[in-house]
Amino acid sequence: MSAHSARARAGIARLLGEVLRGYGQVLFCGRRRSGALVLAATMLWPASGLCGLLGALAAATTGLLLPARDVISAPGLYACNGALTGLAVGVLVPASPVSPLAALAAGVMAAQILFALSGPLARLGLPPLSLPFVLATWMMLAVTGLAPGAPVETGGDVRWSAHVLGMAVFRFDFAVGALAMAAVFLHGRGQGLLMMGSLPAAIVAAQAAGAGAVGALNVALTVVALGAVFMPRQVWPALFGAMSALGITVLLGPLHVPLLVAPFNIATLGILLLARRKAAPREMVIGVPFFGRWKVSQGPDGAYTHQGEGRHAWDFVVTDETGRTHRGLGLHPDDYYAFGLPVAAPVDGVVVAALDGVPDNLPPRENFVAPWGNYLIIEQAPGVFVEISHFQQGSMVVRPGQSVKRGQVLGRCGNSGRSLEPHIHVQVQTGAYLGAPSVPTRFTGCRGGPRAPRQDELVEAVA
Repeated sequence: MSAHSARARAGIARLLGEVLRGYGQVLFCGRRRSGALVLAATMLWPASGLCGLLGALAAATTGLLLPARDVISAPGLYACNGALTGLAVGVLVPASPVSPLAALAAGVMAAQILFALSGPLARLGLPPLSLPFVLATWMMLAVTGLAPGAPVETGGDVRWSAHVLGMAVFRFDFAVGALAMAAVFLHGRGQGLLMMGSLPAAIVAAQAAGAGAVGALNVALTVVALGAVFMPRQVWPALFGAMSALGITVLLGPLHVPLLVAPFNIATLGILLLARRKAAPREMVIGVPFFGRWKVSQGPDGAYTHQGEGRHAWDFVVTDETGRTHRGLGLHPDDYYAFGLPVAAPVDGVVVAALDGVPDNLPPRENFVAPWGNYLIIEQAPGVFVEISHFQQGSMVVRPGQSVKRGQVLGRCGNSGRSLEPHIHVQVQTGAYLGAPSVPTRFTGCRGGPRAPRQDELVEAVA
């Protein structure tokens, strides 16, 4: 096989992986297996399902062509918004020979809106969620002059939770919803139980408020987003967010616009913004995330990527006596001294998010589609999280929901994501999501600690 053919196959595999993660992100599931189930659910209605797939492919491809932005943090976010916008085309626009082209155009539009929104939202410490899909769909309906179709806003009998969950992919259908629920459980039992438990309560509340199935869907999505993804195990933000989503649904109902998941986006972003304005810790002291002696390759306010909300992050590499990070030419991850070394938990806490399936790059290539690579986030205390990035693919030995102790091995150093060479990236942050605002940090468990080491300084861990 030629080098050109190998690169082409690798590019296609990366694109397909991004699409599957995108379908998973519709329900806050980053695993490709969960995404495959959501994709299968959409294909139970082949015409609209194909439009969704075309939208996802168009958005993911556009994301590859646009300039890289670390603030577009969640893997699959381009494809997620593209898939939803493509599904909207398949459901809302009368079927015609140009429907596939319309889905492709809608996916490109969603990707461009995501790119445009990501910077301003990142400055506020907020994720884009599915807001690009909502805006792209509204723009499409405004341009075409089409009214929303019935599956967007209604559905009749909402006694069954699966029917409501199916509406996340535009189908008020039991089989679609059942597959979607299975995808959530495949991602994580805790998140699945929260989704299963929140849907009946959301249905009762929405019916009492006259918000219908769309209100129930937005309430349930808000509860899971806040209670399992962004502010895990914090009851009041999820409860207040659910009430806000329901209120927004009722308030916007008389406007006769397709609400889609706008109430979920508005409520969730509002709660996250309020939490962001709360006093964050001025400084945190954590353990070093490694054993042995490592070098600071980029510290806070770094010249490369540690800027904006991520300005307080740290990168560590391993060097030899001459200061080199690799043997020979350094054209393979195995050439680097850091590659495969154990990564240690810097704090006691609970793993709240993790991704382990991103391939390691061949230096000096970088992965701009999933810039954080394989990562995990540990909740140390309410509002205090530690994020560690660029693990070796398949090396993680902990999972979401698992408690960890400081010094416990989490996985191995890799070269996944936006990484020119194998290294450990670590930052303390105020949210349980990638790109959350970082906090100034000093390190203990090292000689001379607790301290904030200087650029290019060697830091040696001590028992």
